[in-house]
Amino acid sequence: MNDYFSRIKKQLTPKVRAKESLLERMYRKKRRRNYFLIAVSSLLIFVVLGLVYVIKTYTTYASDIISRERLMNRHFRGLVIYDKNNSVIYESEGAHENGTVSIDRIPRDVKYATLAVEDAKFYEHSGFSWTGILRSVTLNFQTSNPYAYGGSTITQQLVKNALLDDRSKSYQRKLRELILSVGVDKRYSKDQILEMYLNSNYYGRGAYGISEASIAYFNTPIENVTLSQAAFLAGLPNAPSVFGVDLEAGKRRQDFVL
Repeated sequence: MNDYFSRIKKQLTPKVRAKESLLERMYRKKRRRNYFLIAVSSLLIFVVLGLVYVIKTYTTYASDIISRERLMNRHFRGLVIYDKNNSVIYESEGAHENGTVSIDRIPRDVKYATLAVEDAKFYEHSGFSWTGILRSVTLNFQTSNPYAYGGSTITQQLVKNALLDDRSKSYQRKLRELILSVGVDKRYSKDQILEMYLNSNYYGRGAYGISEASIAYFNTPIENVTLSQAAFLAGLPNAPSVFGVDLEAGKRRQDFVL
């Protein structure tokens, strides 16, 4: 009797297993389809939210982007009061008169020194640099500090200094900086962006802009600076309170730029 039931069991088992295998395959297929739909839906939601964030960020700062004065940080000039003879009778702290020097008047050495130390691929990228971002991420990972290195281009620095009040290095702020930098790059030529950057940077000693810096440090018009002077000026914006005060540090920075 036991042998009979054993034979019956052996005959039925393959059929049952085949039926179970078919059900399992159908279940796995349905499960994979559900996973695929969830993944596609999540991706679409992520893309839509990203587009909404980009549009919202750009529209918020659109009026600032179209203003060269705003991009050159002229709204931080402070208060200057003149008398009827156009003479200054009062200046608030931080007030400054910074005229704009045309990019054509700025010596080639000044431009090249600035590009070399701040953004060597300036004329090639679209407002931000993937290599710069990857390099900063790598360096931040090595230092175990996610915000140690920014990887900002000249365009990003222009945007950061003029438009973004938040001085932190959070990823959200960096994302806004990137979005606005692309917007600035699309609206202005590279020479215009470089001109705004050179005319709005703070170089220390109360000098805003490369022309004021040339007078403040060398008592020389910007058109007449030498190569070594150009290298010194180009290195200042990184830390003007250090390189503009400590002569040894300033010399090391100058050598680095050269």
